[in-house]
Amino acid sequence: MEFHLPGHVRTLRDFLTHIGIVTLGILIALGLEQLVDSHHRATQAREAVAAFRRELQDNRTQVQEVMAAMPQLRAQIQEQIALLSAPPADGKTAQPITYPGIHFDLVSSSSWDAAIATQALNEIPYHEAKRYGEAYGVFRIFLDEERNGLTAWQEMRSFGSDAAPLSAEQRRALLEQFRRYESFTYVIDLVGRGALQACERALKQARRIAATAGRHCRRAMKTTIEVIGWTGATLILAAYALLSTGKLRAESVTYHLMNILGAAGFVINSGWNGALPSAAMNVVWIGIGVYALQQQRKPPPKADVPG
Repeated sequence: MEFHLPGHVRTLRDFLTHIGIVTLGILIALGLEQLVDSHHRATQAREAVAAFRRELQDNRTQVQEVMAAMPQLRAQIQEQIALLSAPPADGKTAQPITYPGIHFDLVSSSSWDAAIATQALNEIPYHEAKRYGEAYGVFRIFLDEERNGLTAWQEMRSFGSDAAPLSAEQRRALLEQFRRYESFTYVIDLVGRGALQACERALKQARRIAATAGRHCRRAMKTTIEVIGWTGATLILAAYALLSTGKLRAESVTYHLMNILGAAGFVINSGWNGALPSAAMNVVWIGIGVYALQQQRKPPPKADVPG
C-alpha cells in the first residue's frame, strides 16, 4: 500500500513532524526485528545446550562401559603374560595364544561442532562455553587413546594363534605387545576418569543454564515490548495533542499515520501482556486509520457543470 502526503511540506515544523513519524515507525519496525532475532538466538542457544547435555550423557555412558571392561581385560593380559613368560616345554607342543578382546566405543562431538558452525556459542557466556569445551576436549583425548589401543591390539594379533613356533626374540616382542596393551588399559582408566569429571561439571552447568536461559530471554523480550508499547502511547498522545492545538487536521495523513503506528505498538504490547480486549480495540483502531487513508486517496467527485 502506498500513501502520498497531501500538499507540500511548507514549514520546518511540518518537515520535522513527518521525519519524527517516519523515525518512530522505523524504531517500531526495528524493535520488532530485534525482538524476533533475539528470540531466535536465545532459542538456538537453548537448543544447543540441550543437545550438549544429551550428547555428553551418551558419551558418559560409553566411557563408563569401556572403563568397566578394563579390569577383566587386564586380568586376561596378565594371564597371557605369565604363560608366555614361562619357558616352552618343547617346540612341538602347541601353545595357543588367547588374545584379550577390544572395547572401542565412539564418543560424539556432533552437537558441539554444530554449535560452532551455527554460531550458537556466541549466545552462551564464555565461562559456560569453556566448561563444555573442556568436556568435549577430554572426550577427544579418550577417543584418541581408544584408537591407540586398537592399533596396539591389531599389532599384537599379528603373531598368530600359536606361541610354540615363535623364536625367543619373537616371544619377547609378543610379550612387549601384551605389556603395551596392558599400559593402554591404565591410560584409558586415567583419561576416562578425567572425562567423567569434566562431563559431570558440564552437566551440572547445563542444568543451571536451562533454568536461567529462559528468564534472560523473557527479560529481554519484555524490555523490547515495553519500549514498543511506550512508543505507541507517545504517538497516540502526540497525535491527539497536535490535533487539539490545531497543529494537525483530523483528515491529514500525518494524523492517521501517527494513530496507526501508535495502535500497532499497543497491539504488540497488549497481546504480549495478555490484554486481549485492548489488543482487539487497537486492531479496530488501525483498521479505521487505514480505511481513512484509503478514502483520502480517492479523487474528489467532479462537480456537475450545467449544460
